[in-house]
Amino acid sequence: MDKEVGGPQVEAFVDFVYQPLLDSQGRVYGIFTYGHDVTEQHRAQQALLAFSNSIPAIAWQASPSGKLERFNSQWQAFTGQEEVRALVYGWADALHPEDAPRMWETWKAARASGQEWSVEHRLRHADGSWRWFLTRAVPQKDSGGRVLRWFGTTSDIEEARRAAQALQAADRQKDEFLATLAHELRNPLAPIRTAVHLLSMPGVAEHTRTRAVEIVGRQVSHMSRLLDDLIDVARITQRRLVLKPEWVRVQSVVDTAIEAATPAAEAKRHTLTAAMEQPQQWVHADPVRLAQVLSNLLNNACKYTDPGGQVRLEVGSDGANILFAVTDSGIGMSAEALENVFAMFAQEQSALERSEGGLGIGLALAKGLVELHGGSICASSPGIGAGSRFEVRLPNAPRAEDEAGAQPAAPPEANGSGRVVLLADDNVDAVEVLAELLRMAEHEVHVANDGTAAAELAARVRPHVMVLDIGMPGLNGYEVARQVRAQPWGRGTLLVAATGWGQEEDRRKAMDAGFDLHLTKPFSPEQLLTAIASLPR
Repeated sequence: MDKEVGGPQVEAFVDFVYQPLLDSQGRVYGIFTYGHDVTEQHRAQQALLAFSNSIPAIAWQASPSGKLERFNSQWQAFTGQEEVRALVYGWADALHPEDAPRMWETWKAARASGQEWSVEHRLRHADGSWRWFLTRAVPQKDSGGRVLRWFGTTSDIEEARRAAQALQAADRQKDEFLATLAHELRNPLAPIRTAVHLLSMPGVAEHTRTRAVEIVGRQVSHMSRLLDDLIDVARITQRRLVLKPEWVRVQSVVDTAIEAATPAAEAKRHTLTAAMEQPQQWVHADPVRLAQVLSNLLNNACKYTDPGGQVRLEVGSDGANILFAVTDSGIGMSAEALENVFAMFAQEQSALERSEGGLGIGLALAKGLVELHGGSICASSPGIGAGSRFEVRLPNAPRAEDEAGAQPAAPPEANGSGRVVLLADDNVDAVEVLAELLRMAEHEVHVANDGTAAAELAARVRPHVMVLDIGMPGLNGYEVARQVRAQPWGRGTLLVAATGWGQEEDRRKAMDAGFDLHLTKPFSPEQLLTAIASLPR
């Protein structure tokens, strides 16, 4: 209604009370009307409604028994319920049937105690889908403590629940990985420790000594491959692995992969074969990484195939792509395993029960390397016990003849004595073993165990070669290298960085500091001997 009290007309809201007037006979002879101005109350309600409509959560008011009495616009936007239906059916129409009993039990307990409550549950969207929500409610009470009504919010927690579940899964995966890593590192350490003990015993026969050395070498190579795979996966994940593509014959890559997988095949008496449609096929790829992909797939096939099985690598083309296919007669995979076969640390449960070993990163690494080449990889299996097939597709790009004709330079022969070599590393055992190896190659070797000592020793002996650890106490390897390069005698010195840091950024920093060569630990001694032999006489 409008009112005017000595001023302009304004809108007002009045709450009227009507009461009949009765005579002595009980007959109505009139009506008593009383109007109470509720304009301010109405404005307050409208302000509250506007505020509740502005928040992203569903806000509502319910009776003491839980019947919806009022709600903001978010309720209708999510459930699609019209106001009349929402006020009649409300929660009963929107709650997930599996969650309703828990909701009502929680509310029943809250009504009995008069305390605030909360519960997680699902609500049905207008499109029929379900999402998780968290509902919280607090009571409004009168002076006697009786609940007059409930005020609550219902907030969407679907994404938060998914994130929490993903975090829990990642945490489980991390624990499983750490347990597997410990297992995989202990496996080679056990024969190494035994072999070392055997070598320390007096009177050991020469053939036994040779066998022990072979065991140590083989197990160290195994540990090195594990660490290399972990580092490569980290580089791919961080997008820091850089390919070195070139034109290479597919046959040479296949030969390298077959050679790498042969020990695993022979260990289980598998028949390992390869077939190519076009033996002269070329591919533009990083030959080392492509061979790594194929050998990972072949080793994986050998690992999960019972002794005496069949493992085959086939190479073909569909015109646009070069196709590499690795098939086996192994344990196969379930449909569930196929969905996650390229996930980090994923392994088929039946494979885990067979104690075949491995970190479960080989296929993830293969996928990452293939995708860096602009290719794709997929897996298929008829089921458990029926073998598996992995297919790699790489772009079949046209070949430039001048690139294709280039041949890699042959490595220099490891030869030459009489070099002065300075080794600097704070790992005393590592530097002493390497020093003995170089002395056996007839080099003059000097040793330092920190950067400051290395710089002082270098100034005295003026070595032809310096092999420097980067993370030494005192001066680090970079600082020693810069000091040496600043001296007239040090400009022609072969500086070799020997470090556990093997990222591309680490190599760049080494080159910037003046190093000629960057070797990532554990490196092959042949690499160092070859570099020394390449020095001009």
